[in-house]
Amino acid sequence: MALSAALVCLFLFGSACPLQASDPHSASYSTDSDKIFWFVQTSDVHVGAKGYPGSENLQWLVTEAKDVIAPSFIVVTGDLTDSSNWNDLGYPDGPHIEEWQEYSDIVNSNGMDAAFYYDLPGNHDHFGDEHFEYYLNNSVQGVATGQTQVSWKRTFDFGTYHFLGINTCGNDGADFSMFPPTYGDNAGLDTAELEFIRDELESNKDADLTLIFGHHLICKRETDWTYVTGDALEEMTMTALIYGADALTALMEYYHPIMYSYGHSHVYREEFFVKDMSEGVIYLNVASLSKNDDKNYNIIAIDNNGISTTPHTVGVWPAVIITAPLDRNLGMEHDPYTAEAADLTGGSTPVRALVFDKNPVTRVDYRMYKITQDVGDIVGTGVGIVGGLVESEDMWCPMAQVAPTHPNYPYLWEADCPNPLEGGDYTIEVRAMGSTTQRDAVPTTFPADPVDEEGVCFITAAGCGRK
Repeated sequence: MALSAALVCLFLFGSACPLQASDPHSASYSTDSDKIFWFVQTSDVHVGAKGYPGSENLQWLVTEAKDVIAPSFIVVTGDLTDSSNWNDLGYPDGPHIEEWQEYSDIVNSNGMDAAFYYDLPGNHDHFGDEHFEYYLNNSVQGVATGQTQVSWKRTFDFGTYHFLGINTCGNDGADFSMFPPTYGDNAGLDTAELEFIRDELESNKDADLTLIFGHHLICKRETDWTYVTGDALEEMTMTALIYGADALTALMEYYHPIMYSYGHSHVYREEFFVKDMSEGVIYLNVASLSKNDDKNYNIIAIDNNGISTTPHTVGVWPAVIITAPLDRNLGMEHDPYTAEAADLTGGSTPVRALVFDKNPVTRVDYRMYKITQDVGDIVGTGVGIVGGLVESEDMWCPMAQVAPTHPNYPYLWEADCPNPLEGGDYTIEVRAMGSTTQRDAVPTTFPADPVDEEGVCFITAAGCGRK
């Protein structure tokens, strides 16, 4: 029988339950628009992979994207290099210093330093390199810290936030292999790595929120063989932690981070990890900076301790992320950390969104609507359903950019939406016009409301009802 999370933690570390820890339940839905910051996460750059734009997209990330988005920091969760050195087969036979030199040249020539740019090792960075020498000698964090794991904080007048980058790679430097079960990737967390994680979580237990980043899945995903797709075949080879997973889960149960975010699979997913945990963590799988056609990087925002995230495509502007109201289904239906945020708004219904564009943003609008079950199938977020009714321009209401004196100018746009008469489940959608027109949408809930005869209720400046 498996040890409980508490016993695992005590057995491995002699650690008692902390007297305090970060609180993922501390989110509030508030009219206060000052308590916001954001950062960028991407993964799987794969510099050296022939036929993929790893170098080009990394150059874009640390120049144009950095300048336009102005994030608090950038975190890259592994596979910085490909270990194939642009060979025709794409077979990882490295390490190759040529890849590492190119990676290092791009980040260093563009001023990426260890206080802003957090690059973690992935399995491709570890093939044939038992002691991570190539990573330690060429990555930003490796050169600066001499370590393969990193812990950092961001402190504002409204709170302190802890971020922990962990090394989920194996510690054997196994060569890449085409054969299961590990495909040359013996991922795991050894005792020294777990002790570092424990110590940093303990030292920063007074942070408002803690987020953990790694390269690998915590547990191997089961492949659905009822139908075989490219994703299913990809998942068959997706290695997860072979050792240390139970201890990591125990530590997360003790210290209550809000999120574990990782790469490795080149697939974008918002899920919730609950194995051996009383509530669990948001389990965010970011896609690849270079091996995806879209969803190459994520913007993650904290607004009054509530977390939001959206994937975006390299070179596509504007990038839009709604920060209030929160997505009540982030990772799972009725996420306990977002759906249950304390409502401090009084009689207001604030809508906030961050909009980033290399060209001037000319207009930002929002709309809030609900679709009842009697109108038929819902497609995606509701866009394009009900015979195009949802596409009506009459349903959009303007948002205003915050004043130049605001700490989040020029990125933050806001509006006060009229309250639903009695509430219910709604979709909030924001549309920004600049270089192109882009949207973000999140589901939210307010206290049942009357709907019109066609089963569609729009909240507009005129209140509930269609124009």
